[in-house]
Amino acid sequence: MELIKGDLLKNTNGLLLHGVNCQQKMNSGIAKAIRAKWPIVFQEYYKLGKGRRLLGTFQPVMIDNYLAIGNCFTQEFYGHAGGPYADLGAIRKSLTTAAEWAKLEDMQLKMPKIGAGLGGLDWTDVTMVVEEVEESTGIEISVYHID
Repeated sequence: MELIKGDLLKNTNGLLLHGVNCQQKMNSGIAKAIRAKWPIVFQEYYKLGKGRRLLGTFQPVMIDNYLAIGNCFTQEFYGHAGGPYADLGAIRKSLTTAAEWAKLEDMQLKMPKIGAGLGGLDWTDVTMVVEEVEESTGIEISVYHID
């Protein structure tokens, strides 16, 4: 895993992942920024509907031939108090599927500290999952952060 200080959304190539909830809401955090920059990502996400059945799934949305945004359904609900909302099992499952997809598409996999912001998980716990996914899929994951 490579940690990179910088803005994930300034990338113009690769598969950029982010965590989403299963409630058809992309109104805060990096999801809100993605929705504003690439409205098609929210439109495709919204088409899937809502509900627990989506937890742990991955939805790629092609922006152009070099860039895709990956919606990883890492949390059933969302909120700002009481969390955590993100689920480590859902992160593992969606990241694994995303890594396999990136390998087939020959794209680098890039993401924020998924699940550790508004998702409420401890980044140390998420790191172990990311490393497991890298080992099982053979894909290096670049993690962008601004702190």
